[in-house]
Amino acid sequence: MRLFIKCTKRFLLLFIILISIPTSGESARRSDVEIILQLNDNKGNWWGASSTESQNKNGKLDLVYYSLVYQTPKYGLIYMGSHADSTFENNSPAQQDFQVRTVLDSTVSGFYNFNPSPVYSLRLGLDLNLPTGKSSLTLAELDALFIDSVSKDLNLVTSFGAGFNVAPNMIITRAFNRIVLGLGLRYELTGEYTPVLDEESGSFNPGDTFIIIFSPQYIHSKRTMFFLDFTASFSGVDTQGGVEGIKQGNRYDLAFRWIRSFSIIRGTVGLSYGTQEKNESSGVTVTTEDRNINNNKYAYFVNISIPLWRKYTLNSIVGEKKILPNEFDESDALFEGGYSKLYLGTSLTYNLSRNAYLTGDVRVFQVKNEKDSLAASEATYKGINFDLGVVYSF
Repeated sequence: MRLFIKCTKRFLLLFIILISIPTSGESARRSDVEIILQLNDNKGNWWGASSTESQNKNGKLDLVYYSLVYQTPKYGLIYMGSHADSTFENNSPAQQDFQVRTVLDSTVSGFYNFNPSPVYSLRLGLDLNLPTGKSSLTLAELDALFIDSVSKDLNLVTSFGAGFNVAPNMIITRAFNRIVLGLGLRYELTGEYTPVLDEESGSFNPGDTFIIIFSPQYIHSKRTMFFLDFTASFSGVDTQGGVEGIKQGNRYDLAFRWIRSFSIIRGTVGLSYGTQEKNESSGVTVTTEDRNINNNKYAYFVNISIPLWRKYTLNSIVGEKKILPNEFDESDALFEGGYSKLYLGTSLTYNLSRNAYLTGDVRVFQVKNEKDSLAASEATYKGINFDLGVVYSF
């Protein structure tokens, strides 16, 4: 399920990037060719323990991520890469500590724009996941790794590599006066990789994924806009050593954003809800789970943006994310109690020139993890993230 969610998030990111790139008049007048360089360094720390643990667990992550965009009014290329230094201290004599320093998988994307009319556009693209990361872990590394589902909201990176994936995609937009409709389609052909080095279980393929995004936007006025994003994600059957295994349940996500500009500030309110159907297992016959092992979730946030002088912009955000318990009984080994995450952050953007700007971001959070089969009692974790970045275009 973790890879399934990761693929959805990656397409959402690319979907936003591709829609935000100018495709007509303004870009062409400014320059026929534009190159954008981006470099960020994110440092995160978290710590915490359950009521039955005498010492805290501790995690650290130093993530360097970068991108290069080459674009013209008709076509473009995007490269995205990153490097992670991840550590986890169990602080238990029964378990080893975990540490991985590695380049992560890279993404190369290309797109071509068709603009048959001023109100209609079509963009065809192709994304390649290059297996440059660390897709295989040893049994000792897996034993030391913090595998509770709450880990994906403590660390920005929980998977260090996968296989060679190919994903053709398409984005269509159509404007109707104050309403703009967007439709995104993406099919990812997933490649095999070996997740465990010390076992002879063969290669693993997580199954192909198909993602649909429908995004209507309503521009009420120059000061008020509404956005609605509906995402449906479908996964194929995974295979281990050539043997079919689990088909992840279809996932549906709905997100709403309201943006309102005032005289000197701009506010954004966001709400979202996600649900996932039951998984299916393959064997002699296809079997659907009696109860749903997957968790539903909801989230909300409020963001305030304030321009400070001519070159500075201050952003502040507060939000909550709630992962609900699954349908299994608390006594069942498959029960996941869910968790909640509260976060508060602020960021500053400084415009160095017309072609360059710096970003700085700090965010603190608290995660409360409910007891389940992997945690005998409730646990509370706290953390902080710092992110510094630079963007330059020419």
